[in-house]
Amino acid sequence: MRKIGTPLLAIGVAALLLSGCDGIGDGNRPEYIEILQGEDGILEVTECTRPQLSVQAFFSDGSSGNFTARASWRSTDESVVRIGDGDIEIPGRDTFVPRGQLVAVAPGTASVYANLVSLEARLDIVVNELGEITVDPAESTTAVGSTRPINVVSEIDGEEVRLTGLTQWTIESDDETVVAEDVATIENITLSGITNGVLTGEGVGDVTAVGTLDFCERSTAPATVQVAVPQAIELRREYEESTQLVSGTTEFMYPFALFENGDEQDLDGQVIFSSSDEEVVIVGAFGTAPSLILAGIAGGPADVTATFGADEPEEGEEVDLSTGITSAPLQVTVVDATLTSLDITPDAPTVMFGESLDFEATGTFDSGAFTQSITRSVGWVTDDDEVAIFGNTFLTANRFFPALNEAGQSIVTATYTNEDDTVVQATETVTIEPQVDEEEDEDDSSDETGLNPGRF
Repeated sequence: MRKIGTPLLAIGVAALLLSGCDGIGDGNRPEYIEILQGEDGILEVTECTRPQLSVQAFFSDGSSGNFTARASWRSTDESVVRIGDGDIEIPGRDTFVPRGQLVAVAPGTASVYANLVSLEARLDIVVNELGEITVDPAESTTAVGSTRPINVVSEIDGEEVRLTGLTQWTIESDDETVVAEDVATIENITLSGITNGVLTGEGVGDVTAVGTLDFCERSTAPATVQVAVPQAIELRREYEESTQLVSGTTEFMYPFALFENGDEQDLDGQVIFSSSDEEVVIVGAFGTAPSLILAGIAGGPADVTATFGADEPEEGEEVDLSTGITSAPLQVTVVDATLTSLDITPDAPTVMFGESLDFEATGTFDSGAFTQSITRSVGWVTDDDEVAIFGNTFLTANRFFPALNEAGQSIVTATYTNEDDTVVQATETVTIEPQVDEEEDEDDSSDETGLNPGRF
């Protein structure tokens, strides 16, 4: 990284101002600063993205500290690259670009400088052209009163990336008598660090949606958005080959809205499930997975239905399901059975550090009478949680994560306990490959595109 020297007098001033920061002791002198991103003083970025830079100050006692938020930043050509210095307001968000965050405005080259008192560091920026940007989905039908994801995507370095967190949305109608926002609205929502556009069907009609990227003059082609009342609600089973479940196991029931034009919409989380016998089939048992049913006591068949669009009840009253659209019932029979053997897949898998692997468990019951997927009903462990672990939520309990960036192996065990307390287990050996880090000293708080969670 290119470094620019500083006169001794200025270093003394910097030491007075910087001593005591980030655990730096009295009398310690800053010698230089570095912008950590890039290679050989050059960083390539993509038009319209906002990668975060960071600046590190290095002191005479060998210590260093991150001073990104305290440095002042400037660009030599703001028509190519701007950089956050507390003065760039993000359109439509009532907030500012963080200090040190690049705004790649247009293809070209420019330099950015970080200054800390009289210390200075430079980074040359090459902005590459962004390819075509599109709305996903380009055409859709959405039920009145429902939501669906809608995003702006493009391709960078051969991979599809989501640019929704850098996007402003416009809804328009070809009919001058129609208020477009009365048909559909779009809001960007960030959950767990991931930003999605959420389209809400407000009323029957047809509109178009256009996504425009912040700071650069790039917009998508209009996406066709139709909002309609569903003709029907359809439930689809996770296990299509069977209508029975072993007591204590689970199955997803996927709800879909079907429309007159042939389109369909996933309504997961937007319907009310009902069971004709709550002792046999339990609905609504899993808050994070509303479409998951739980097999209770042996019996049935019990009818499972899903209702969409029921009127909101008055306070203290129950929902009147007759005011919505209800699916045809799916029948579920619950049986008592004893697991006699267990198989887990994939067989002898290999996974790289930084990636994950989903295991599946299939049980054979009553000495071969039938088989059933029981992935969510077994316990998953590794032989050494310093080498690898499984997910810590109900829906990720079967997801294997290497915890150590070294070549090695991990033994996975799946365990199922029968009603009579007999235990059935299966094991599999996973080979772990280390991840090759080409930029070990690079700050991993952001990537080249600026699309890491929380970095918009």
